[in-house]
Amino acid sequence: MVQMMDAASWTFIFVMSVVCGVACMVIAGRKGYRGSQIFGWLAAGLFFSVFGLIAAVLTPHRAEG
Repeated sequence: MVQMMDAASWTFIFVMSVVCGVACMVIAGRKGYRGSQIFGWLAAGLFFSVFGLIAAVLTPHRAEG
């Protein structure tokens, strides 16, 4: 029998996705990414959660200029 997730589980997943998205955006900003690239990192964190966060941490700093 298939059981559906309750509202608390969905809320937890949503909150963790938002936290990961904001964390990705902050990390990307500190690494020199600006403008629409930061919103791309936000989307990566929202959709891929922890995997997006790992990618943001492992991404090299952007060269100035």
